[in-house]
Amino acid sequence: MQIYIGIKIVSLNYFLRLFLVLFLIAPLSYAHLMPAQNGTINIEGNSVFAAISVPISSLLHFDDDHNGKISNEELLLHQLAIKKEVDSRLMIKDGAIKGKTTWLNLIVNPPHISTEINRSDELLILKHTQFDGADGVKDLILDINFFGINPNDKPITIKATRGLRPTLASEVAIFTPLNHEHQFFRPAISVFFDYLQLGIEHVLTGTDHLIFLLVILASGLGIGYWLLVITGFTIAHSISLGLALLGYVKLPPHWVELAISLSIILVACTNLFASLKKRQLINANVSRMLLVVGVCGLIHGLGFASAINAIGLNTSHQLISLFGFNIGIEIGQLIFLCLTFLTLSIIKHYFSKLAERYITICISIIALFFGTYWLVQGLI
Repeated sequence: MQIYIGIKIVSLNYFLRLFLVLFLIAPLSYAHLMPAQNGTINIEGNSVFAAISVPISSLLHFDDDHNGKISNEELLLHQLAIKKEVDSRLMIKDGAIKGKTTWLNLIVNPPHISTEINRSDELLILKHTQFDGADGVKDLILDINFFGINPNDKPITIKATRGLRPTLASEVAIFTPLNHEHQFFRPAISVFFDYLQLGIEHVLTGTDHLIFLLVILASGLGIGYWLLVITGFTIAHSISLGLALLGYVKLPPHWVELAISLSIILVACTNLFASLKKRQLINANVSRMLLVVGVCGLIHGLGFASAINAIGLNTSHQLISLFGFNIGIEIGQLIFLCLTFLTLSIIKHYFSKLAERYITICISIIALFFGTYWLVQGLI
């Protein structure tokens, strides 16, 4: 009798788990089980339930007929091997502790519109992970490595929730080959510093933004002038960055990149025109340069927004992550400003007879070359 009751309880427990997974999947799409390269992951006590749609192009060696799709027959034939690979490439952890996989199911995820009901380029993974001896999952970490080789294989977007009332605790993360691991539900201070670092890295590794900063700094030499134009640029890009990330402004990333190239060309030509015609720097025309920098700053803010959209804002702390990223951008700009000041000081020390306007002309010509190159590259 006790054994029978135990079996009934276990069966009911697994039925409830399966119902929970289906509950998470159903609202996402009417036509198919899960939108392509999307997923949900839910924490319930010391259990984690995952439902994720991954591209078949990330599992090419199971595609027997090499058509880029998987059929029910192919899935059945390779099911054990695919399960083993999926379990190793989709890891669910609580901090440093890896959970125990209690069950793993694979389903051919039917496309939205298709006559091939039993064949798809997406595989739906259903996985349940248990953390024995734990009161609950506190530091949920998901590490996923299913990124296809086809141009249409986008990053994977996953929404994490806690319990049956997901609106109380939910977070969305975007996974890419460079960002394939994410810890959900981190404290606000950790989120702030993570996005602060992302902002610094984006500025210091973004060649187009560095070239633009360099050419606006070259428009007039002097710390006072530099701080003025950098402040104008900061205010402008902060406005457009915030509006874009909050959904008020939307432009295709390709057009934004072209506009950034044009902004570099515009400032470089402005510098060259002023330096060659008037034979002096354009510090006197501060208002004109601030207007140019402000307009260009609005464009670059949209570029920053495209960069962070590839990573995704932390939905639990949206404003904090936005604030941290923006502060990181400003820190990156200040670092570059200090490096530029140090470099120009060294140049002026060893080449004291070199006129300042020649430095402006040289930097502007280099910026004009890169801006034109990127513009032509984007148009081709």
